[in-house]
Amino acid sequence: MEFMGVRSCLDQSWFPREVVELGAYSLVPGHEREFFICTMLVLFAIQHGESTVDPESLFASASGYYDLLEPDLREEVLRAFERIQA
Repeated sequence: MEFMGVRSCLDQSWFPREVVELGAYSLVPGHEREFFICTMLVLFAIQHGESTVDPESLFASASGYYDLLEPDLREEVLRAFERIQA
């Protein structure tokens, strides 16, 4: 089965949110923007009650990676964490 150039198998299942959440926990060198986007999507989901990820746990696990982001991206992530804690 193919949809818009993407092949899928009916006997397989995956959950896009899981992929995004995994991306928010680990930064692969050279993929800083992808890490940023995954992190922001997870924080948005948390803020809107659509995720069971614990923000404190996420921050503790991934905080070392935030220093590797460009300053403007790092500041945006930190502001998003602050909004959740407020």
